[in-house]
Amino acid sequence: MRCLICGKEVEDRAVCDVCVPQVTEELCYKVAQYDYKEPNDELWAKVISELDAPYKFRDISLNLAEYISGERKNFVITQCMNLINGDYLGVPKRYRDFVILHESECEQNNSLTIAEKNLVKALLLGCHVSNYSWNLIEDIPDKIQTDDVFLETALILADYYMKICAYEKATAILEEAKGIFLSENDQSRIDFAIADITDRKCGKKKAWRPTKREDIDCFNQYLDKLGVDHINTANNKKEKVKESDFKPFVRYEKEEVPNVYVAVWITSEFYLKVNEAVEINAVRVSEGEIIDRFHTFVRPINKPKNPKYVKEEDYINAPLIKEAFSGFMQFVRNDILAIAGFDEQKRYLSRLARYSMLDHIDNEVFDVVEYGEDVADDFESYTRSTLLEKYGVNEGTTGMEKAEVTMRLVEKMRQ
Repeated sequence: MRCLICGKEVEDRAVCDVCVPQVTEELCYKVAQYDYKEPNDELWAKVISELDAPYKFRDISLNLAEYISGERKNFVITQCMNLINGDYLGVPKRYRDFVILHESECEQNNSLTIAEKNLVKALLLGCHVSNYSWNLIEDIPDKIQTDDVFLETALILADYYMKICAYEKATAILEEAKGIFLSENDQSRIDFAIADITDRKCGKKKAWRPTKREDIDCFNQYLDKLGVDHINTANNKKEKVKESDFKPFVRYEKEEVPNVYVAVWITSEFYLKVNEAVEINAVRVSEGEIIDRFHTFVRPINKPKNPKYVKEEDYINAPLIKEAFSGFMQFVRNDILAIAGFDEQKRYLSRLARYSMLDHIDNEVFDVVEYGEDVADDFESYTRSTLLEKYGVNEGTTGMEKAEVTMRLVEKMRQ
């Protein structure tokens, strides 16, 4: 590890002893938001190159924040936890306990601005919603005031109101924010949230619900307490879109390899006549480099017989299809999906979508094997395995490794 300020070698620290006095809030926030994909600082680029995963650079901000002295330290740590999550709402799961523990302290902290206190309250609300701790929410939403400083405050508050079906209120919050936060990324995040609310309001998408039976029961009790009408869907696990109603995938038709794409591998296990998806793996690629990863196990509709690729304990308590696939689609956003072995993988992809009540996937799909046949120009028919052999790429063992192998195959063909 190198000191982020002077470049001196240090052990398991973000800065050396000499540079500690130079650590500021601004430096912590800069690291938490730093574009590790295209570093424009020579020293920081060197630090990133020495990490086992570039995205971990943002986590260094938490190490830096420990050197902040005075009353604002815990707020700076909380804000760094928020910022390292990028466009995802709230703080990562592993940091929720910290926010819950320190929110009241921040509320009483006279060194924080009103906007900063509102942000912390919003992050606390997001933690309780993500933990399904409805009994702890109480009047937190009523205490949160949106402002022109933190977009996250408005997004989290609107997300809460969307979940309790207060669509008009959620939309009003976002429309107000849209007139304040004008950067391209902020506008994109707001538009994405508004579109989701609109689809739910008009019935194009179902009202938000947790996926586990016990979580649904608690949520329904919370809605009853609020006086919100709802349909008890606890026993509606197998509801899905018919296969015949699922629209064809949109194929990526350009001749060149996309510069930004998400390479996907869905692991399945056999159950009678159906292969059940039990794991979703994906890597986001930009200019030939992996810049982000996604992984989740999936609790299948039917319990596989004698699973070969994953352990039963991996998927038995995993998120149900709707929750797992929703997380995957939030990760993918509008990027192109790169799949090697499309005919097989598309069955798993469409099945996951249909059990998530989707009749289509808007993302373009880049068929890697089909592209490989075009590049080879030898009039032979290829499969994933034969294409890997042709380009000297070894197949992976785990699902994540296979997603990465798809990426390496694409980049080999690009060359």
